[in-house]
Amino acid sequence: MDPTQSECPSNTGGDQQAKDNKYKRKGQIEFRMPNFKEFSKGRGPKEVFSDTVEFINGLLWQMRIKHHDSHVGIYLNCCADETDAAWTSRAAFQFSVVSCKRSAECFMMIGNLNSFEIYYANSESRGYEQFASIKELMDPKNGFYDEKADAVTFKAEVVAEEPNGMA
Repeated sequence: MDPTQSECPSNTGGDQQAKDNKYKRKGQIEFRMPNFKEFSKGRGPKEVFSDTVEFINGLLWQMRIKHHDSHVGIYLNCCADETDAAWTSRAAFQFSVVSCKRSAECFMMIGNLNSFEIYYANSESRGYEQFASIKELMDPKNGFYDEKADAVTFKAEVVAEEPNGMA
């Protein structure tokens, strides 16, 4: 695991249902990453944050995709209130790639929803530096890269416990 720091956007707005359900114990984030061909060649941004942020047990969670030479790194970021410096939360996650050919089936799963990591206020990111090779993701036989949309869809399933130490 590669813990790194990151910044997350605040959750402004959103629909009422999401606000009402921000204390659920588990959820998922699906991120259809655009401009993947350029990203795979190392052009453009080296890391991209998902547009989607998901409330799970009162904390905002977001995916981060990072270019690492011949591999794609994938990370789960906890976007908690930066004014509370002493909080911790335990979370488990599983990452996958969603097929663009087989009715949204998930492949290349990594992670374990029964193995919890501790997230701290000053180190809120966990993940895998070499989640998948770019060659595997771009191979048409695998069905991960949607050539028409120039996109690959990543998914994170998250189970989070209630945070400790937050006001």
